[in-house]
Amino acid sequence: MNAKTMWSVLFAMVLCVQAGCAASGFGRDFNSDVIRTFEAGVTHKSDVLAALGPPLEITKDPRGNETWTYAHNDVHAMPMPNYSFADMGVQSRLKTAVLQFHGDVLDHVTLHIPPGASSSNSTPDQKN
Repeated sequence: MNAKTMWSVLFAMVLCVQAGCAASGFGRDFNSDVIRTFEAGVTHKSDVLAALGPPLEITKDPRGNETWTYAHNDVHAMPMPNYSFADMGVQSRLKTAVLQFHGDVLDHVTLHIPPGASSSNSTPDQKN
């Protein structure tokens, strides 16, 4: 293997390692602008499923009412200035939407979008 090929392979490996460490998290990202269009007393479970897909978690209270939770944690490794590649800071943004249903109809929405999360026109907390 000549020197040019070796450096190309090494460079590609470094890029792959950085890409793997650069972002991770849990949950499927969701569009909070779509959630803001949901109306209590009007929106049905089928509307939410069509717009967002299945939630991360579904819980039921003793009366049979359901709470659907959508969550996405966006985690990024951030290189720290004047430190080695191994010394990285971590930035985490947890975005959540909790939808409560009475029967088949939406009763209440709680939406939390932290500053810098992936949503346009977001506010830190919105309750419908």
